[in-house]
Amino acid sequence: MSEQPDIKILVSCHKPVCTPKNDMFIPVHVGSLGKATIEGCQRDDEGENISSRNFTFCEMSGQYWAWKNLNADYVGQCHYRRYFCFDDKNHKANDHAQIEDECLSPYSINDYMIADELTIRKNVEPYDLVRAPYWSVKGVPTPDGPKKTIREHMVAYGLVKDEAFDRLISICEELQPDYRDELVSYLDGDKYLGYNCFIMKRQLFDRLCEFEFSILGKFDSEFSYEGLTATQKRICGYLGEVLYSVFVAHVSKEGVSVNEIPLVFFDETPKPAFLEAKRNAVNIFWQYIDGSAAELAVSVSSMVRHLDSGRRYSLTLIRDPGFKFEEFSRLLGAVPPNLEINDAVVDCVELGGFPNGIGKFDVQVLLPLLVPAIVKSEDDSADPIVWLEGCALFLDDPSKLVQGSGVSSERALNGVFLKAELNRPFNKKLNAAYFDLADGNEALDSAVMAVVPHRFESDELFGEYKFLCELLQCDAAALMSKARADHALLKKERGYTKEPFWLPIEVVAIRSALMTRLGFRALDYSAAYPVLDASEIAAWVPNEQASEWKKAHPCVVLSYSPGCLPLFDTTALYSFPFWSEARQSRAYESLLLALTEKPEFSLKDEMLPPGSFPRRLLGKLRRMLR
Repeated sequence: MSEQPDIKILVSCHKPVCTPKNDMFIPVHVGSLGKATIEGCQRDDEGENISSRNFTFCEMSGQYWAWKNLNADYVGQCHYRRYFCFDDKNHKANDHAQIEDECLSPYSINDYMIADELTIRKNVEPYDLVRAPYWSVKGVPTPDGPKKTIREHMVAYGLVKDEAFDRLISICEELQPDYRDELVSYLDGDKYLGYNCFIMKRQLFDRLCEFEFSILGKFDSEFSYEGLTATQKRICGYLGEVLYSVFVAHVSKEGVSVNEIPLVFFDETPKPAFLEAKRNAVNIFWQYIDGSAAELAVSVSSMVRHLDSGRRYSLTLIRDPGFKFEEFSRLLGAVPPNLEINDAVVDCVELGGFPNGIGKFDVQVLLPLLVPAIVKSEDDSADPIVWLEGCALFLDDPSKLVQGSGVSSERALNGVFLKAELNRPFNKKLNAAYFDLADGNEALDSAVMAVVPHRFESDELFGEYKFLCELLQCDAAALMSKARADHALLKKERGYTKEPFWLPIEVVAIRSALMTRLGFRALDYSAAYPVLDASEIAAWVPNEQASEWKKAHPCVVLSYSPGCLPLFDTTALYSFPFWSEARQSRAYESLLLALTEKPEFSLKDEMLPPGSFPRRLLGKLRRMLR
């Protein structure tokens, strides 16, 4: 049996990002000369290289390194934000013939089969060249209006001055005359290829590099970069895209076999996130989903105001892709020296040896409970950590949430909201099933927890989760996926303040049942107080618990349910303390602007306000009918 061809695909990177875990892919730190090494990346300043010219050649400095230093039967190139999509599905593409996705993560890499070796070989080995689709520049907006030709399009974007194309054609005619006609024809046409993304046989790759670098080397040596912006200095990279397209057109006439594969473009490319508990510190992990940077800034500023100056604190924010972390940092302002803030994207949280078969939305269901298994610490005697979700307001030092917690005393917010929901008539069946599965009659909420790292094994937890889903006859991941998609649509239409995100009640129930089976206990109201609507409590929560809730004394942290978010309802219970805190924060003006937005509401919105009980009941009935 003959050996399989060696396929190597460069991933051009200039910062730490999530990359495919496959030997076919070689992350290359482009422009690495004089810079610290990025872990897991090949430097482009080793061997024969043009790393010093990366400022103008862009990803092509990595391509040059591969040309001179890499041995392989096939050589490919993609970018840290652009990859070939091999999953064979009919994805909707944008005007640039690219599939768009919010976040590059291990899940999206799997979804698009970006790094599936068998699929890659099936799409590469029968062909000489793999390229992206062409797209037409006609009608595509530019700062100077739509243009008819590629030359006009690139000039209108300010990427290349028109005279640079004349010089490019002149050099091509001098050094590579066989390609001159294709170059002129390409620039005067409208079918754009670009992006420098390809996979091709080694012989073709060598021809491509000889063609490109002979021309661009002369252009670069003669071109003046004085007075140009950083974007304008990238000119050799832009012209390299043109020359790559010309090369493809030229060799296609020679009869090389071509496979067209779409590219997927990722808006955000976060680095892998390792949840780490710092030694001798109060470690706080805060998952913040579907909310505003201003709201979180107020929540965290309330915590900052109550920190003990004699203690060290570490806060890790676990956020949605697209959440404006920079805006949050700006609105929060300066933090004391005893507080460290770390940023993590939920889709890129490293799960270690978690079992195969877990999907993105399984993780979103389970992440709060995975924390004891996946948080790294320097030893097994780690102190308890604080876990928070959503909007919260601190009235005291967060360290008091874990003071006195022993190794066997995982605790969580009293699940008053779950009790209320389970007691509603349409949840009667779920109520009975829940209390059959949960050990005891406890109801817990993951919105506030005190947990100990290393206490649970992730595979054991995953098994319990699948077991509960089967017994409750519900697909928690599918419910979470739909809830997130529906809310994302509402956010796009009306903005984040107009409809809070509600976890499906089945997800809340599964989390609670898992916690009771793992031995969690409820936090005292004096530690964490769930903020809910008083009338809802009176109607649906057992009298004894409702009475305890009503007379609860001041607490460490207020945890707001979606129906009582201060930004959603300024008259809701405990909205006043939130707004009092907001007035002392840098986020106050941003919050006021959000409140004054006047979205277009439908008749349904006027009759059944988003977040109201009748609206939620209507949604429940609709789901039941489906």
